[in-house]
Amino acid sequence: MRYVPNATFAGVLVSIVIQRLLLATALATVGGHAYSQPTDSPMERSEPHEALAFFEGTWTVPGKDDWRETCSWLAGGRRHIVCAPRWRFPNMSFEGLSVFSYDDKSAEYLAHRFKVFGRVSIERGQSIPRGFRFMNEHGSGADRVRERFTLEEGMAGRVSTVLETAKGDGPWVTEDKHEYLRTRP
Repeated sequence: MRYVPNATFAGVLVSIVIQRLLLATALATVGGHAYSQPTDSPMERSEPHEALAFFEGTWTVPGKDDWRETCSWLAGGRRHIVCAPRWRFPNMSFEGLSVFSYDDKSAEYLAHRFKVFGRVSIERGQSIPRGFRFMNEHGSGADRVRERFTLEEGMAGRVSTVLETAKGDGPWVTEDKHEYLRTRP
């Protein structure tokens, strides 16, 4: 066997780096799990969590067949709704992922959205009489942008959505409106 000093040193370094990454991942997982653990069992009924059933089903845009989103409870309890939107175009398709949850400590609904091309957003929301309203903001100072996304249930499985934005503390401006058809499982 031939001695290669750089290869041995590199192997030791890689081993140390891998061990540290595994330790950091384990600590982050344990710490995150302890913080986010609900006080009750996921199998016990929780009214704030049950409100998330609003999202359950398959969402489509009437008259279009190039977009579909399927939302269902995360396995193992009724605490998180996972939604997977899919867009189809003639030469390509895109997918995203959203996870809707309820935070007992802040009494807020959370939407973690993983969007096409790597963009991630976290929105905080409240239930409203026929749906939900989520808000987030990004930037600072004169570049600060606030976003407000409202979903309201209509008749016959239809859900209206409105996306509004505001620069700084300025007025809300409607950017987008859609009507979706939600089919229950």
